[in-house]
Amino acid sequence: MTFSIWLDKARNVLEDKERSLSDLNKLSTSTDTTRDFISDVIAHQADLRFITMAAQKFVDESKEYLQVLNDFRTSLPQRLPHKEPTASQDSPVRAEVSNATARYKDLLSRANLLSDRLSGVGGKQRDYHDSLDKARTWLRDVEPKVIRVISESVAAEPKQVEDQLSKAKALNNEFLANERLIDNAKHSVEALLHSLEGQLTINEARELEEPVRAVEDKYKQLSNALADKCQELDTALVRSQGVQDALDSLVAWLNNVESQFK
Repeated sequence: MTFSIWLDKARNVLEDKERSLSDLNKLSTSTDTTRDFISDVIAHQADLRFITMAAQKFVDESKEYLQVLNDFRTSLPQRLPHKEPTASQDSPVRAEVSNATARYKDLLSRANLLSDRLSGVGGKQRDYHDSLDKARTWLRDVEPKVIRVISESVAAEPKQVEDQLSKAKALNNEFLANERLIDNAKHSVEALLHSLEGQLTINEARELEEPVRAVEDKYKQLSNALADKCQELDTALVRSQGVQDALDSLVAWLNNVESQFK
């Protein structure tokens, strides 16, 4: 039957779509064809309903025919026994329709699951790329600022050291505030990997994790360097303030001594 042939072909297409779902490089280009296939599967519900109705009509007409046949057999001069109706479970028509119905329901169930997974994986893939791009962009913009701060020599005057420390602390606060960008990238790759669990090889999973790991490593590197610079400037400020206080005290003492000899 034509519907049965379509079921065989559709099942093969479905299995191919299920396998290709884990190929993220092709996901965006295959999404439309996959959705078209799912729509086609859903549309074939009408065909199954028509087949079921046709089969029921055949069964009903068979009963009517059997009734007419039995009436005719009993009306013959040599009365013939009734023909017994075929049991429902033995009907080849019903068996074929039941088989087609079961196969279609399985196909539809898997197609709906594929649709859910397609939406889920597609959304998580977008989240992954968006969060990774945001983290990369911010790091690219902030890295030159960090390099300028950490490469600047510590000033000699307390006021200048205080200004340097203020700038370093402000940049450090920006790092703390934007750590969420790194966390978002980590969470997005975890969600994507979870949605593809069992479908990726170890190397494929690592390819997704590596860019996020690189972003996290760069963040830690810059953050630690900035924290060290803040500590260095803080120590230098305390030291320079102590020296300045000592100088101020010495000048005050010398002035006092000088006034006594006048």
